[in-house]
Amino acid sequence: MSEHKEHNMLDSKKFIVAVSVVAIVFVCGIWLGFVLNDNKIATERKLSINQEVEVRSKAEPDTFKAKIRIQGSNTLRALSKLNDEQSESLVQTFNAVSRLIKANKEICSGGSYGYSPEVYYERNRRKVGFSAYQEIVCSFGSEQKSAYEKLLKAVGVEVGRNALLTLPILPIQAIITPEQIDKSTQEMRTELLKKAQGVAKQYSKALKQNCNIEDISFQEVGNTKPQARNGVMAMSAETPSSKVAPNGVSLPTTKEEDLVLSANFIIGCMAK
Repeated sequence: MSEHKEHNMLDSKKFIVAVSVVAIVFVCGIWLGFVLNDNKIATERKLSINQEVEVRSKAEPDTFKAKIRIQGSNTLRALSKLNDEQSESLVQTFNAVSRLIKANKEICSGGSYGYSPEVYYERNRRKVGFSAYQEIVCSFGSEQKSAYEKLLKAVGVEVGRNALLTLPILPIQAIITPEQIDKSTQEMRTELLKKAQGVAKQYSKALKQNCNIEDISFQEVGNTKPQARNGVMAMSAETPSSKVAPNGVSLPTTKEEDLVLSANFIIGCMAK
């Protein structure tokens, strides 16, 4: 019996030792977890730097826009009614101009036309006459100037044959196209990224840490709309088409426009 009792006591001691070992291991595990977690937090702590950079570029207009607008003459306006011959002459002229536009579709489009009675007042007296219109929109590069000039003169010849029509000369505009701005903007974004990367390298060297770009946002600075500049024409706005000046059209003098793009970016730095 004493032998059995001693055996039970031995088992109890073993159990207590085992429990103690487990408890020690558990406590050590918790302590080790805290230590490792603290080290991990310390390792993950990083410095965040917000910064802004800016780049500038220039863009010069490379596209010219103009309208060719045919309208009724004072003779047409003074008519109280149109006979068949006069109506036919208007249609013939408009169709002839439309054919010219179709032959020059690489630089001009449009050509819709119409004519109708018009009520107007002259010296406080109500009058009824006729109005007419045909409008063409043109867009061309400097290398296509001669093509536009040739077309304008041809239209002038057709209109000049019809006493019921006239061709006021409208100014040419030089514009920076959206395509130009998109191209310049993309180039400036690339330059901004290179600048931001350079700044990150400077911080890495100064802080002796690993610094990288974490986020970047671009901000355009009020220059994304195409700018229009009027050109000086060889003819005044009142010059009829039948008197086209021999020196033709002069394109407007272009001027470079400033384009500005900035970027806000975040650099994160961590110990090596």
